[in-house]
Order: sequence, then structure tokens, then C-alpha cells
Amino acid sequence: MKISNKLEKLEFKSEKIAKDNFESNGKYPIISQESNELISGYTNLENPINENLPLIVFGDHTCVFKYIDFSFFRGADGTQILKFNNEFNMKFAYYVLKNLKITNQDKYERHYKYLKEMFVSRPPLDAQEKIVQAIEKCENKIKELESQTSDLNTKIKEVLHKHLF
Repeated sequence: MKISNKLEKLEFKSEKIAKDNFESNGKYPIISQESNELISGYTNLENPINENLPLIVFGDHTCVFKYIDFSFFRGADGTQILKFNNEFNMKFAYYVLKNLKITNQDKYERHYKYLKEMFVSRPPLDAQEKIVQAIEKCENKIKELESQTSDLNTKIKEVLHKHLF
């Protein structure tokens, strides 16, 4: 199924926040297309995006996807907000999108035009839920292993420091 045929039309009254106006803390997170963090900054403005949640924020230049299930403002530079129709579990859609190879994604340009023309499979909703559960189980294991790796790297530094310095 073509992605553009499965997206809901969305309109938001919330303003987009320019990067120069990102704060280091505040009432609401700002979601931009940056790839290194889910939250790029904060604002104390009112009227965040809080309807139709969860949503997927797509970085039109970076091809980064972010699953958002909390009130937020979006960064002004190159973000698209996606909401799939009720044939899709939004988390399933997010995982599928994250794993797509988008045309020219290694080049600096707008990629939404390519994304919306791509095709995705749609298993039944109960199968989508099982897929999400399996992926989340894998992600939890990855987080656990990353934490163990960090702890072991700290121990390595402690051993070296104890015996060499």
C-alpha cells in the first residue's frame, strides 16, 4: 500500500519553533529532525501539539523518524508529522518506516516526496501488535546490553587507573 494513501490529513494550530529559540529546559519538549536525540530543546510557549497522539515526526532532510506519544512543539526546520489511519498500529508503522531505504537519503534534499510514494505492507492489526511486542523486547535487550557495556567500560578504566596511575 502506498504510504500517502494511508496517512491522515492533519492540521495543527501549534507554531513551529526556530532553533534559535530552543531552550535547555521548559514546559514542553521540542522535536526536530536532529538524529542524535529524541528531544532537541524546550519551550514555555502554550498550545503544544497534543491531539491525534501518537504521531511520527519525520526529518525531511535527515530521514530520521521519531515516535511521539506526548505533548510537544516541533522544530521549524524540515519536519513532517505523520499519522497513519486506523488500519495501522502507529508503533508498527514507526518501526516499518525506520527500516525503509528512502531514495537519496544520503543526499541533502527534501525526502518526504519519496517517502509518501513508497509502499508498505499491512498485516492484520493483531499481527502488527505481536511484531511491535517482539521488536520492543529486542530493544529492551539492547538497552540492557548497552548499560552492561557502559558499566564494563567503567570497570576497565578503574582497573587501569588503579594499576597504572
